[in-house]
Amino acid sequence: MKKLTEYINALNCYGIRYMNSVIRHTDFNIDKATDRLAAYEKIGLEPEEIEDALEELKTVENYASDAGMRLHNYKELEEQGLLIKIPCKVGDTVYALSYADDEYYPRKVSAVKLTSQGFVIEYREKEIVRSRKFGIEVFLTREEAEKALEEK
Repeated sequence: MKKLTEYINALNCYGIRYMNSVIRHTDFNIDKATDRLAAYEKIGLEPEEIEDALEELKTVENYASDAGMRLHNYKELEEQGLLIKIPCKVGDTVYALSYADDEYYPRKVSAVKLTSQGFVIEYREKEIVRSRKFGIEVFLTREEAEKALEEK
């Protein structure tokens, strides 16, 4: 980008380049415009690049505003007791303990349902696990299941 301004040390201000010389205008508005132009030139971007950056900034600002509103709504739902967190989703693998043979078995979650007593996880052949059994008989990781068997 070709600069149209140059800093004049002796006058402590910017001047406008014109035909191989630098002109300093005494009119206040021209000085102000010259300083603004110099500040713009320091950025080093073309006008189109600044417009693109502003559009990106607006997009980020809209996204942040939307995310903030969603977070606010989730907090309100949580405060009202209307938001619950389930430990896993359909397709996840959970590890069910079998105290009969001191083993744990991986099970694919086929459904997650909400009941009046909490959530219910279904896996293989309609076996179900109530929310109160998580961390006792059913675990999210193999390591947790192994640790529970050791402590038994």
